[in-house]
Amino acid sequence: MNNSSWENTKNIVAGIQTVLGAALFVAPWLLGFAADGNSAWTAWITGAVIGVLGLASFAEDLTWPAWGNLIVGAWAVAAPWLVQFAELDAAMWSHVAAGLLVAVSSIWELFGGQNLNPRVTA
Repeated sequence: MNNSSWENTKNIVAGIQTVLGAALFVAPWLLGFAADGNSAWTAWITGAVIGVLGLASFAEDLTWPAWGNLIVGAWAVAAPWLVQFAELDAAMWSHVAAGLLVAVSSIWELFGGQNLNPRVTA
């Protein structure tokens, strides 16, 4: 994959992560669990962090936002059980779905495409 193709793919991944962060942020209102403090606050904070890291991924040659979103995506998957709101189906599934998609897209950004063919420069 050439450099411009990789930049396009990287920007698509960053856009997807930003949208997923926004979706998780608004999920408590859209899916009706805003009254539950634990799940709502977890969605708001986790969604905001995913969104900000997604926006940061648009910057050229930065890998820390992808690592950050990998960690936050894993957190989102585990949060329903760690924060104890797994019994709320809408809250649990919104966190698990967003977290898995963010983590997988981060893995693609970190280990896919251009990173499989490193360039050596002098």
